[in-house]
Amino acid sequence: ILILLLVFYALYRYRLVKVKHNEARLKVLVSKQTKELEEQAKMFAHQASHDQLTGLPNRRAFDKWCISHFKQAQSKKQGLSIAIVDIDHFKRVNDEYSHIIGDEVLKSVADILSQQVANSGLNIRLARWGGEEFTLLIPGFKEGAITFCDQLCQSIREHECQLDAPDLSVTISIGLSDNKDVKEYEKMISHADHALYCAKYNGRNQLKVYQDDSARSDKKHNASDRSRRRYD
Repeated sequence: ILILLLVFYALYRYRLVKVKHNEARLKVLVSKQTKELEEQAKMFAHQASHDQLTGLPNRRAFDKWCISHFKQAQSKKQGLSIAIVDIDHFKRVNDEYSHIIGDEVLKSVADILSQQVANSGLNIRLARWGGEEFTLLIPGFKEGAITFCDQLCQSIREHECQLDAPDLSVTISIGLSDNKDVKEYEKMISHADHALYCAKYNGRNQLKVYQDDSARSDKKHNASDRSRRRYD
């Protein structure tokens, strides 16, 4: 009887140890899978808010910034500027040098813009707006952002493209506006887009600041001219 009791006790202890061991293995497995799921969720969230080619935040992320920063600036009566950057003659780059070179140009411009933003010391938000366009959300009114945007144009203009594309030179055009006398952030973006159109129409490779009088004077240009801007 004593031997049988000892055998049963040994079996019980063995079973108990095995169950605890399985529980420990299950906890490790669950923890590992949970961590993998969290990493996948972060990766999906990053992919949803970032551009795959340049690594910059995308338009979705920029729209969220615009909404939150615009509301904050309006409530505190602070200035907020937006700059839309467009690579000049980008369609020509794709047509003459290939889309591979075009992608390299996009990445090169994104790197220069990122470096300039980092060196500015300002809390500037940079994103790829789509296609060959980038956007910047700059604290303060447009008068304070002019110098920075001029530096962007100069930096791109003076940059030597280390690409297998002879005689390739890259320049940008910039349209700048702010939240002064604006009640909705979409209007601020529209003003910047109009200023960019003026920069493209007047020769490219320059910064144009939105002005009400220029908006009225440029109404004579027809809609077809404006639609062609994004493909020149």
